[in-house]
Amino acid sequence: MNRHLPRMDWTLSLLVLALITTLAGLAPAYGAQTAQEKQKEREDEAKEAAREDAEDQALDLAQKIRTRQLEFHGLFLLQADKENSAVVGTFVGDERDKQPNRTYLVKVEKEDLAKTLARYDGKKIALQGKLRNKGKYLLVAAVIEPAPGPARTERRALGGL
Repeated sequence: MNRHLPRMDWTLSLLVLALITTLAGLAPAYGAQTAQEKQKEREDEAKEAAREDAEDQALDLAQKIRTRQLEFHGLFLLQADKENSAVVGTFVGDERDKQPNRTYLVKVEKEDLAKTLARYDGKKIALQGKLRNKGKYLLVAAVIEPAPGPARTERRALGGL
């Protein structure tokens, strides 16, 4: 036995082995339970989205503009979520939003918007859309692209010396 390594007690090694076998036995049952919970969660989200769509159709445009935020400004982060393929990324709103620094999962109305959003990974962006499922998802309808050309950051006074 190496004198520099501490001597492991047999009882401790048996306890570790028992813990590993117990956790390994619980893993399949836990995985099956979470799959059922995920399916139920997806169904609940679909029902909630249908209810919110019905409410949106009942409102006219003026009421929507007054009561709902339609334009979002902040940072977009692309993600590859294998569990929920509808989620394109996350969006963190900035101080111009009604609820600053809030994080949303981003879904798109059209698939071509996902390619457009991929160009803005890690950048500040403005999006048009609506919130779904009590503010969990941001359903993006359009990307507000900045005007081409360099941004003028500093204006100096005209004139010579």
